[in-house]
Amino acid sequence: MKLAHQQTPMSFYHGVKKIGEGAYSDVFAFNKEDSVIKLIPFGGTFIFHNRKQLRVHQMLTEVIATQAVSQLNRRSVGNCTQNFVQLKGISVLTGSMPSFLLAACRVFERNGKCRGYKIGKLFFIYFKFGRLSVFAQTVLAMAVAERQLCLEHRDLHMDNVLIPGCDTDAPSSTLDGTVHQPCAGPSVSIIDFTFSRLNMSEFVTSRAVVFSNPWTLIKHSSSSRHFFLD
Repeated sequence: MKLAHQQTPMSFYHGVKKIGEGAYSDVFAFNKEDSVIKLIPFGGTFIFHNRKQLRVHQMLTEVIATQAVSQLNRRSVGNCTQNFVQLKGISVLTGSMPSFLLAACRVFERNGKCRGYKIGKLFFIYFKFGRLSVFAQTVLAMAVAERQLCLEHRDLHMDNVLIPGCDTDAPSSTLDGTVHQPCAGPSVSIIDFTFSRLNMSEFVTSRAVVFSNPWTLIKHSSSSRHFFLD
């Protein structure tokens, strides 16, 4: 308990909370973890958030796009940016959703879906040019992704631009070998590539192995299968 900085054991419920939802997914955060889990039901027949589930090929498009933009911060020359979400892991699971995740969903519904947005308004008090910085980071990131991957986000709105804050200068982006440094402001992270399109030919063949055999997902898809992005 002392090593975990706890007085008593915590249940699974207390360690996880639902922080958001999209058209085809739920997003969960865990205590003391600097990452989230995105749960995407796919290939099944039951209705999720009043919509049909994504088909396998639609889900794969989002995964490959997320994996591609995650690697844009690793390029040493040419085109690179740190303003996209970083993909840490991928898992395919089957079975019913755990009870502690269902409990987190119920709490999310009771508390209201937009409760968390209040925090973001504080950033523009502390940064004189905060809005300009957010805009510049977003534009630069999309320019880098378009040049390097021919990426089209196709769903870029306020809910898909996270502003977690930044204690130093806003991250720079490199476009065609030229480094661009936005003015001081909160850092930006662009998320959610459900509807995105990109040139995948070079990326898929040389840099990414999403699954050893993607066709097994198509063959064995069921209404209880879920896809996790971490």
